[in-house]
Amino acid sequence: MEIKLPYGLKDGEIVTINDVASGLACGCVCPACKKALVARKGKIKVHHFAHYQADDCGGGLETALHLMAKEVIAQSETFTTPEVYILKNRYRIKDATEIQIERVTLESRMGELIPDIVIETNGKKLLIEIVVTNRVSNSKWQRIQSENLPTLVFYVKKLFLDVEDCPLEKQFWKAGRNQGRPHAKIKEDCRKCPYCIEENLSKVFCVAYLKNDLRKLIPKLV
Repeated sequence: MEIKLPYGLKDGEIVTINDVASGLACGCVCPACKKALVARKGKIKVHHFAHYQADDCGGGLETALHLMAKEVIAQSETFTTPEVYILKNRYRIKDATEIQIERVTLESRMGELIPDIVIETNGKKLLIEIVVTNRVSNSKWQRIQSENLPTLVFYVKKLFLDVEDCPLEKQFWKAGRNQGRPHAKIKEDCRKCPYCIEENLSKVFCVAYLKNDLRKLIPKLV
């Protein structure tokens, strides 16, 4: 499913398509190439940004999602680390844990590393990498592992749908089953919403029910 550009850059800040006027009056530029955007807000197609008198640079969506995720985490007061499993998810060795954020730094150098985000709490550091399409490089992983640095990776593209507004409400999901989880299990929780991203996986991500930890990551979407 092709995902159109839902964000633009205006006066140095990321804005959504719903925050601006239509056409060139939106006053936005592409987050990647910095060329002018137009806000397309018709009655038929999904509302989205497009390059003005230029081809799509191909990097706008990735840069926008990357910036948005960093901005939201940087403004959060708490952060929930995921459960940890071993042996192909058969055994859980650590529960999800909510931590209080004392300090957040963005793209600050740590020796030879420049993590996307560093969260600090109780004298400890947690590195966060934001991935849209380009995965963390092997060389970066080797440095992280050699220095034994706790690191999480967020794959944020799966959370975005090519629809203006997902019409689903909570009643389309089995009540209470999804609280505290960043996903729903298709067979157990979901009533086959047509607006979900499935991609033949065992888990589905849906903007209609981000009432949990990952909603903190992208709150302007829902």
